[in-house]
Amino acid sequence: MKQRKTSSFIIDLNVSSFKNFIDGWKIYQYSLPAHLRFKKNYFGVLHNWAKSNIDFPYFLHFATRKIYVLYEKGEAPEKYSFEDHALSMETFDGYKDANQSHIWLKVLLAQYMELNNSFISSDSFYIHSELNKDKTWATVLKVNLKHDYKNTESAVFNIEDTATRLRRINREEYKRYYNRDIPYGLTYINGTPFFKQLKKNELEGFDSNIFVRPKPISGNTSKTTINFHSIMDEAHHEKSKSYIIQNFLSKFLKFLSKYDISVWEKELLLERVDKKSDTESLKTRNLKISLIDGRKNRSIPLSELFNVSKSLQQKINITEKKNDKLNPNESLLFVMDYNKKDFKRYYPDEEDPYLKLTKASSEAKAAKQGICINDLSFTDVDSLPSKDYFNYSGINQKDLERNLSICINQLILKSILLSGDYNYLPKIEILKNKLFIYRGKALYLTQGKLQITDIDSFEELEELVHQVTGRNGVLEIFSEIHQYHNPFSKKELELTKFRLIISQDSVIELIDYPERAFYDDNELHNRIKNRNKKRSIAEFRANETSELALEYNEYIDNNIEELSLSYEELKAKYGKGEDGFLKTIFYNHQERKTYADTVFRKFLQENKGIKIKGLKEDGIFATHTGIWFDRSEMQYFVGRTHGYGKFKQDKGFQMKKILVHSGQFNEKSFFPLLNIDFIRFKELTVNPYPFKLIDMKIEMD
Repeated sequence: MKQRKTSSFIIDLNVSSFKNFIDGWKIYQYSLPAHLRFKKNYFGVLHNWAKSNIDFPYFLHFATRKIYVLYEKGEAPEKYSFEDHALSMETFDGYKDANQSHIWLKVLLAQYMELNNSFISSDSFYIHSELNKDKTWATVLKVNLKHDYKNTESAVFNIEDTATRLRRINREEYKRYYNRDIPYGLTYINGTPFFKQLKKNELEGFDSNIFVRPKPISGNTSKTTINFHSIMDEAHHEKSKSYIIQNFLSKFLKFLSKYDISVWEKELLLERVDKKSDTESLKTRNLKISLIDGRKNRSIPLSELFNVSKSLQQKINITEKKNDKLNPNESLLFVMDYNKKDFKRYYPDEEDPYLKLTKASSEAKAAKQGICINDLSFTDVDSLPSKDYFNYSGINQKDLERNLSICINQLILKSILLSGDYNYLPKIEILKNKLFIYRGKALYLTQGKLQITDIDSFEELEELVHQVTGRNGVLEIFSEIHQYHNPFSKKELELTKFRLIISQDSVIELIDYPERAFYDDNELHNRIKNRNKKRSIAEFRANETSELALEYNEYIDNNIEELSLSYEELKAKYGKGEDGFLKTIFYNHQERKTYADTVFRKFLQENKGIKIKGLKEDGIFATHTGIWFDRSEMQYFVGRTHGYGKFKQDKGFQMKKILVHSGQFNEKSFFPLLNIDFIRFKELTVNPYPFKLIDMKIEMD
């Protein structure tokens, strides 16, 4: 069991008095004209009007076309007009109403950002920025408060975060290409870059220090990332998304508390629900694969390229295909030394052989998969001549076997979807008598076959539910599900967006929940600091006279040139590799097989009193390996199979929430469907794997 803070917080409205806020501040509500919703570019028009006219912290509520503005108590509220329509105004007093809590909270967020000289705008709040070397681009982290309004028991807010870019332009570029976009002016506060949303009349003062969100014509608009975790050093750690969000959340909640608002960080009590020994793969023994040679450079025979390991040979039977005839249920592996884009570049007048095979295999109902063996196909080769592009060294044997294993999994899954033969799948007993509903399709087992069918009507679905599960009366449950997700909408009932599992005993739904579980940041920060602290070489030198100490001291005296080093620098520069002290000294002196790094840290503590804790010891990142579940909140997330990784992690793990619309949740028939390793190669899957089969079927169709 692990208790973890999250990126969400809870407000107790019954306990909150708001005294200090009400004593000093007042929120006024302005109503925009009703005809505004018919205007073209409604959101942009309103943003531009608000940023040019309102000089106080405010929040735009688009759904109701209202603006909420914060004033100091006793200050006369401004009178605003939109296109000669005077806006009606009244005081806001819905502080105790859970349904209106997002209004005053977002107004206070705007005030908090302004008071702390941080990023502020009418539509976005940026809590971090980093400029590139020539200061032409900025990577920024945007946050938004999302009200979990479906939770009627308490006021819960999630922090949604998005990493994005801002591009530097001048005033002329703004007028020509970006005059409808929000401009931001760059300044520095204590050496930290700060972006302020600019009004049109403020552009001249910033001139070439204007930044905007880039348009496709400017290039470099691909999605940017900020590492969620990073343990390389203090600088990288403090720029990681998890650290930034935790720091922001902690300070913002203290700010709210000063206004007599009862607020705290949401915590989860997580229990690990997977066992590594229970992880299952696809059954691949004696799978027959027809190899098709689609390479442009055939100087090396296919038989030499695919001389795979014995363990892989036991699972598959690869035979090179010499004819063009395709057979039903055949598994085809097309070997290429180009990608789609490069083929078009080098052979503009030819039809891509892989696309040709795609058409033929579809007609023959044969499963096909491509595998590329040209390492240059995975890099940017825009200026490379054809002769150099196809004169490649190829990928190494380890990577080839990894890629081949992934392709084999894909071929098996595609073959199952074409033939309906599910004997290669694991956990079949769990799938029986269940319906998996997703993207307007239903997956189920019937008469010894796997079926994925379209849902054309709710009456047809109700009949199918009865046929597969024996259950009646689900239309009423579907209506309740629709009402839960659309409480304020009159849209007709639809199931294309829902992810449902229906059995005789229950109807459950999976939703993405905008929340992440944090680790113990203070503890990790202290460990990183200690590991990167500079120490004189004499501090690392052992005092005792054991054989190990003498050998180690001799290495220190003869090999290390620096006068001072951190533990991380010492290990990285002199400890690694075949000749490094970790392997030549500490690994050789082990009585049992453990990491040499662990032995070295134990040696330093016992002989020098230097206590260097591992970055992953004591379970700091325990919850980022495996499947973790909070029963009271019915939330889970899926971590890595093999641990944290070397230094950093690009993504934090997104929470999933299980909604029980009918019956009881049976975790013994749910979590095993995540504990498989063939959807993400050698990694656990995030949703029960039948939902991925539906995705694949849609892509194949």
